[in-house]
Amino acid sequence: MTFSRDRLNDMFSVGFPAPAGYERKRWTEGNIEYYDDMWGNVWQRLVGGCAGGEIWRPAITDWAQLKDFRAPTFNLAACTAELRTRLAEAGDRFRVVGVGGWIFADARYLRKLEVYLQDLALFPDELRRLHRLICGVYETKIRAAGEAGADAIMFCETWGRRRVCFLVRRCGGSISRRNTGGCLPWRMKNGLKVLMHSCGKNDAIVPDLLKAGVNCFQFDQPTVYDQEWLATQLATSGRPCGRRWTFKPFCRRGIGNSSKAGARTMPKFQRRLHRQELRDLPGIG
Repeated sequence: MTFSRDRLNDMFSVGFPAPAGYERKRWTEGNIEYYDDMWGNVWQRLVGGCAGGEIWRPAITDWAQLKDFRAPTFNLAACTAELRTRLAEAGDRFRVVGVGGWIFADARYLRKLEVYLQDLALFPDELRRLHRLICGVYETKIRAAGEAGADAIMFCETWGRRRVCFLVRRCGGSISRRNTGGCLPWRMKNGLKVLMHSCGKNDAIVPDLLKAGVNCFQFDQPTVYDQEWLATQLATSGRPCGRRWTFKPFCRRGIGNSSKAGARTMPKFQRRLHRQELRDLPGIG
């Protein structure tokens, strides 16, 4: 159970340390604020608008840049030491290390989503090399979390929109299974559970994500799923350590009947329910 404002909270979550030598740059031109990220992308947002922006200039605009591209550097020993210090405050709570986005999230930012979707068909070999490069970064993060004594890692990767998944299962399932499965053996060596946050409807790839090793889903929009189908998928996934960490619905205040209707379906999940309350809607961006 995870509640805000000093109420019942079984989890203790920490973010991942910044990569070596990186400091965010921000500047404003007129009513537009620009800022970079650790991968070298440049974002833009309206001043006074939402906290998150959109990619203005991706780090890789031409595949010829890939051979010289340098991923952010995370020092394993330094990150492990910092995480261990912060996790020491957890007491008997479940210790979760947030590792950031994930392979699909970072790759689509590095190319921009509309270009990335074309790359899937036009430049599959280059895209596989980019995915492997990003996987290497997450392998280091997972190792650091495990060696620091975490119980789980959590990543955020949005595959879905309100009604459909971005990609059909033939394509999206292959990518999600290959990329998620490619990194998650590191968590198995360190005894870590895997929590995944995602917006939208991802039912097309839920079976593949379960096979890849995801133990718990945190859905922003649980009511877009067929609850009976989802409960069956989670109950029959065969994950030996995932039975109690499989579904994490959000019941937001103020949304009304859709949340109430969704909440009434929750008993179908029996012991596979983990509930989180969000303090407010602006708080989730």
